[in-house]
Amino acid sequence: MEVMLIDKLVSLLQVIFIDLVLAGDNAIVVGMAAAAVPADQRKRVIVWGAAAAVLLLAFIASVIARLIHRHRWLAWVGLAIISYVAIDVIVRGSLQVAVAIE
Repeated sequence: MEVMLIDKLVSLLQVIFIDLVLAGDNAIVVGMAAAAVPADQRKRVIVWGAAAAVLLLAFIASVIARLIHRHRWLAWVGLAIISYVAIDVIVRGSLQVAVAIE
């Protein structure tokens, strides 16, 4: 019983951590959208945009968590994709620094 509780707690903390990491991107997108709107409507765009981002992120996180729970191999696919992107960013970044130094 305690193991199930700990597993659920770890899963919840992982989802919360991912939400916090992705929240920065959402804030930038909502801010960019609000900048293109007249000043009198800007506050409404920010509030609705933030609310939509939170709801959509919660829904997608819930769906992905259920899929990973049913199909454990999806976690490995996700890890492979994230690893590829991270390595690609590191390699491209180091190449840009090397070119800038020369």
